[in-house]
Amino acid sequence: MTKWFVLATLAGAAACSGIADHVLGPTTYVVDGAWLFEETLADSNFGEYCNDHTRLTVTQDGPHFTIDSEPLGITDGTIDGTVIRFSIPPCPYAGTAYGAKPDSVAGRIICQFRSNGQIVRLAGSRHIVPPPADSQPTPIYRGPAWRGAR
Repeated sequence: MTKWFVLATLAGAAACSGIADHVLGPTTYVVDGAWLFEETLADSNFGEYCNDHTRLTVTQDGPHFTIDSEPLGITDGTIDGTVIRFSIPPCPYAGTAYGAKPDSVAGRIICQFRSNGQIVRLAGSRHIVPPPADSQPTPIYRGPAWRGAR
């Protein structure tokens, strides 16, 4: 399974992971525009890891937003206070927004899936920042279990 598929799936799951009766309030955060998504995940028990780096285009409508990215596809997310959530199954993303715009978002991730009868639990961190003008996605490595999770 490609990491981008996993990321897209995670973004969808995070958007759906909220409590059904919870109503999102208005937000002063503006997340429209281009962002750089970076993450590092690993499961040392299986020697699985991945490092991602890609550009995202975010379109916002109040406390809701849509992420569009060539490798990730399109997924939805929410802003609740200073918490920004989206999901790319099997990984839910929730991170804290920093700065007034905000100027960055950071958080921890735990992705769990079954591969060859084993449970693989990737844990790590991710951050989202405005991209430098010349940034390009970097190659992604996924070990055998990660690729088999698709």
